[in-house]
Amino acid sequence: WTFLIWGMIHGLWLAAHRYLSTRNADAPTSDPLPLRAIKVLVTFHLVCLAWLFFRAESLGQAMEMLGNLGRNWHVTPFAQYAVATFAFFLVPLFTYEAWVERQTNLLALTEVRWPFRAAIYVYVILMLLYFPAPGVNEFIYFQF
Repeated sequence: WTFLIWGMIHGLWLAAHRYLSTRNADAPTSDPLPLRAIKVLVTFHLVCLAWLFFRAESLGQAMEMLGNLGRNWHVTPFAQYAVATFAFFLVPLFTYEAWVERQTNLLALTEVRWPFRAAIYVYVILMLLYFPAPGVNEFIYFQF
């Protein structure tokens, strides 16, 4: 039943999308950015919700997980770790991207002083040492 519900959610969403797309065929093809962002967010969350049914071992388990989505909200150690890891990787990357954006030369990093480049190289090496690739997990389709 869980696979049937998973497929129905995707099918209904696709049918609604096609219906709305053909109904508004005369409208301009590109939506404004805020509307596109809303569409992407709604689609993403609906697909994630559908995957809950795909992954559940039974309909009862899926319903229990759905019921738990809005309860017992608290910051877990995993959430703290995920936010810290996210910040650890993205803050330096965004800082570098902002710096490169202001430069006219894409190879500007090769022209900066050695201590600054060394700090970046050490940072990258530390990221590789402290955050190795995750272990191999069994592909989900092999579990059936």
